Amino acid sequence: MQRPQGKDGRGAADPLLARVSRTIERHGMLASGDTVLAGVSGGADSVALVDILCALAPAFDIQIAVAHLDHGLRPEAAEEEAALVRRLARQLGLACHVDRLAPPGRRGSLEERLRRLRYAFFERTAAAFGYSKIAVGHHADDNAEAVLMHLLRGTGIRGLAGIPPVRDRRIVRPLIEIRRADILAYLQRRGLPFAEDMSNTDPRFERNRIRHHLIPLLQRQYNPGVVEALNRLAALCHEEEAWLQSRLEPLAADATASLSAFGVDLDARKLLAQPRPVQRRLIRAALGRWQGHLQRLSADHVEALLALLARETTSLGMDLPNRVRAERTTTALRFRRSTARNETGRPSPVPAYAYTVESAGRMPVRLHVPEAGCALRFSRIAPPDADQMPGSDHHIVLLDMDRIAFPLTIRNYRAGDRLHPFGMQGTQKLKNLFINSRIPRDRRRRLPLLVSGDAIVWVVGVRRGNQACLAPDTTRVLRVEVEQAGAKPVESAPGK
Repeated sequence: MQRPQGKDGRGAADPLLARVSRTIERHGMLASGDTVLAGVSGGADSVALVDILCALAPAFDIQIAVAHLDHGLRPEAAEEEAALVRRLARQLGLACHVDRLAPPGRRGSLEERLRRLRYAFFERTAAAFGYSKIAVGHHADDNAEAVLMHLLRGTGIRGLAGIPPVRDRRIVRPLIEIRRADILAYLQRRGLPFAEDMSNTDPRFERNRIRHHLIPLLQRQYNPGVVEALNRLAALCHEEEAWLQSRLEPLAADATASLSAFGVDLDARKLLAQPRPVQRRLIRAALGRWQGHLQRLSADHVEALLALLARETTSLGMDLPNRVRAERTTTALRFRRSTARNETGRPSPVPAYAYTVESAGRMPVRLHVPEAGCALRFSRIAPPDADQMPGSDHHIVLLDMDRIAFPLTIRNYRAGDRLHPFGMQGTQKLKNLFINSRIPRDRRRRLPLLVSGDAIVWVVGVRRGNQACLAPDTTRVLRVEVEQAGAKPVESAPGK
């Protein structure tokens, strides 16, 4: 492919465009026809990101849109930042999606909580409007800070690999090889305004303490090129981690006895047959795939799980972060969600939620449903042969696209909801379905329902409805799969 020159009415191409273009090509970030949702806070990095993507868009044959989230931290500056992002989007001729969070609570890591909410917003917006990629503005200085932060906490190769250039083949970071100083110089050359985010100096955030204190100390007293050195380390570890993962994937598949959005069982005998370092990786891989992350899971937790695995006495268990309960059964190391309880000792109520997928649009799209701890992946496929039909409606459902009505709604249970179960006459109250399916009471309002018009098409993970079933005349099929947030996505269809 001819490398983009990125003039786009700007006169001579800026030298930074060619560097970003090489990064995009090297890591396979974008494909012809991609629609890219760029996360733009209004700060320097994200403003440069969306401007550079627009410059490169004609040569890469992509379309760009903007997403902005007010985190609720600084009400006095939020309106000005949102207005700046809207003006930028308008000047570039881009669609702009804006949302706002309620002021954050005080439980847990504020930085981590905001990160999860930000990516959940990006995923919801991408799913609703059919964007195939999500671009964020992490750069080389961010990557160096991440490596140091992981090192200080105690990490392995994966942590030393820093921020991945591409995550889940969907979230891309075109500026990951560019220094912050080069980004600021680019904005000055382009005459682009940006907001100074005061939260970037907030000492409550560990990353800010590393950025403003530790790295300058290392540059002054140890190595002026420490940022470049840390990025080289990250690149090497990223390649080695990818190689190790490719070797471990068959072992992980073999050791996984069952996996769904609601739990994972690892075959104890097959785990114990592996060397201890492999056991660690298989446990982490299973938890990461099931939960979608490994946040707050420490090395001590993993060592305790290895000790639990080795115990001959069964029916033992331990509690892990993120309300996960691990148990040793006769045959498996089992992980399930434990019930969250409030100060009264009763299960915490789950608020009503609802998300939408606006149209068939560009597929595949992925919708994160944080209340359910899972994601739904929507993809368009050809009608399958009879021997290729999924054997269960628990995790995958196939729908005739000409017999469903967009927008689709994904929401939780409401009193009085009824389902017309597939293969049955008449309707059934969801309350009775939950009882008959032995769904615990605390899980019932977490389960997503896939709704087309007024009809419940699928009680996700439990039972499909009688609507939009495949027929001999079906020509277009919508495949919906439930998965955890960190599972690998399906490949984009050709031409997308």
